[in-house]
Amino acid sequence: VVQPYHTYRLMTAGPTGFETACAYYLNKEIVDWRHFSIKFMLMSMPVYVISSGFRFVVKFDRDMSTSPNLPESPPLIARVEGLIACAAFMLISFSLFHVHWRHGEIFRCMYDTLVTGSGVHNIVSQVDSMMSSRFRSPLDV
Repeated sequence: VVQPYHTYRLMTAGPTGFETACAYYLNKEIVDWRHFSIKFMLMSMPVYVISSGFRFVVKFDRDMSTSPNLPESPPLIARVEGLIACAAFMLISFSLFHVHWRHGEIFRCMYDTLVTGSGVHNIVSQVDSMMSSRFRSPLDV
């Protein structure tokens, strides 16, 4: 979500904004994160559908019972499963925070280069080399 925002902000930041936005968009780490997110999003779709199926099985089974005889406290296995799910969500949250932090760091570097003008002369040659090397390498899909 943040990549289009960063790209448009850099693109409209000044006379060399387009070149800076290209340098950001074609940055090796940004490209890797973009490819990683698309691949894992597509791989997560079947997992989501399967997990929804398991949830429906439990819901339909509970709806069909006449009177649920629930224990006083949840069983130990339910607590362990809950803790594992909580740990997985926390790990994913920290990973997302790290990805967001890296995007912001690369954006600040590009924006500082654009605003201070310290590397403006090199931006055009850097973008040219990034775009020409892309045509020589095989397609990464």
